[in-house]
Amino acid sequence: MKKAIKYFFISIFLVFLLWLFLLGGIYSNSFIDETRKVDAIVVLGASQWNGKPSPALKSRLNHALKIYNEGYADFIILTGGIAKGDVISESRVGKKYLNKNGVPNKKILIEEHGLTTSESLNKAAEIIRERNFENILVVSHGYHILRVKEIARGLKIENVYASPVKVKDNWKKLRFMLKESIILPIYIINPNYGSRFRDAEA
Repeated sequence: MKKAIKYFFISIFLVFLLWLFLLGGIYSNSFIDETRKVDAIVVLGASQWNGKPSPALKSRLNHALKIYNEGYADFIILTGGIAKGDVISESRVGKKYLNKNGVPNKKILIEEHGLTTSESLNKAAEIIRERNFENILVVSHGYHILRVKEIARGLKIENVYASPVKVKDNWKKLRFMLKESIILPIYIINPNYGSRFRDAEA
C-alpha cells in the first residue's frame, strides 16, 4: 500500500514537471520572432465586433500590416469564419481593415470557415498549397505560437515561421498561457478533441 502511494505521488510530481516544461516552452516561444522574407503572412483570426476588429484582432492585423509594409511578404492570408451570432466573418472584417490601410484586394487571401485554430490552419493550408507557397509567417499572440506550430506540423505545413504579437498586460498574458498549457497537451494526446479549441484572445 505504501509503495502504491509512493508511486502515485511520484507520478503526480512527474506530470507536474512535464507541465512546467510545457509552460516554459509556451513562454519562451512567445518571445521568438522569426520574421523573414516569406511567400505569405498568415494572420490567425480573433473576434470582430459589429464589423470592426476587436482589440485582439486589430493588434494582429497591425502587426501583419507592419511586416507586409516592410516587404517581408507579397500576400496576407486572413483566417476566421462567422462566429455564432455574427453576420460577417473575422477574415472579411480583417480584409476591410487592411484595405483601408492600403493593402490591395489582390494581395489579401481569406478563408471564412475556420472557427478554431485547427480549422483556420487547415483552411489556410488549402490556400498555401493552391498558391504553391513554400514558406509562411504566422502572426498571432505570443502565448498561442507553440500550439499553432504543433497544429501546423500535424497538418504537414512546411517552413512555418512565427512573428508573435506581444500582450502588454502581464496578468492577462499569464492567464492565457495557463489556458494554453492545458489545451496544448489535450491536442497532443487527442488531436481530434484538442482541435476544437480557439485561442484565448488578448
